[in-house]
Amino acid sequence: MSIEDSREELEDLKHQVEELRLQVEELRSAVEGAGLPKPSSRPRAAIVDPGGIYDPRIVRDEDLEQVVQETIKETGATSGKQMGIVIKTVRGKLRGKRYKEEELKNSVRAHLSGKAR
Repeated sequence: MSIEDSREELEDLKHQVEELRLQVEELRSAVEGAGLPKPSSRPRAAIVDPGGIYDPRIVRDEDLEQVVQETIKETGATSGKQMGIVIKTVRGKLRGKRYKEEELKNSVRAHLSGKAR
């Protein structure tokens, strides 16, 4: 690839970037004009929506704790050896919902070890 080819390719890339920037600006204007909340700067993977939009699929930590406690009572689990049964049952109850898997595991572990919060 020659230097001239590289320059042409660089110019093409600059043009594409400028087109994308203009499209982003148009979208921002459309969102603001429609009265929609501004997009968050947080990553999409975040469970809690910082924009305050209600999502019924999101399970709050307190609600997850309650489901874990109820499931432990229902299954009669008393030791860490039964952790898998409790987690599987909770997952079934929360199918289609969004929750923090690590929080679920920590909660079950804490309750079965007697160190619940």
